[in-house]
Amino acid sequence: MAWSTSLPKTGYSIASILPEDGVLLCGSGGYVFALDPRNGEILWTNGLKGLGNGMIYLATMKNGGTEGMISLAGQAAANAAAASAAT
Repeated sequence: MAWSTSLPKTGYSIASILPEDGVLLCGSGGYVFALDPRNGEILWTNGLKGLGNGMIYLATMKNGGTEGMISLAGQAAANAAAASAAT
């Protein structure tokens, strides 16, 4: 593993990650963070006031809004499907 980062005030929430414009956007526990992809440093935080703390879905407008959309749960399912197809 290259690095790890603790996201403050998020508890053990599932994290959604979206690479966008040179940063990793990470949504978890009612917050969105911008992380430096080289070292995991938190560059900025948005508390999403009033929007609760459920699962956060991140998307980009590139290529019809689907390029780069990654959910850790979805990525795990995609990895399992790819491993199954490879055998």
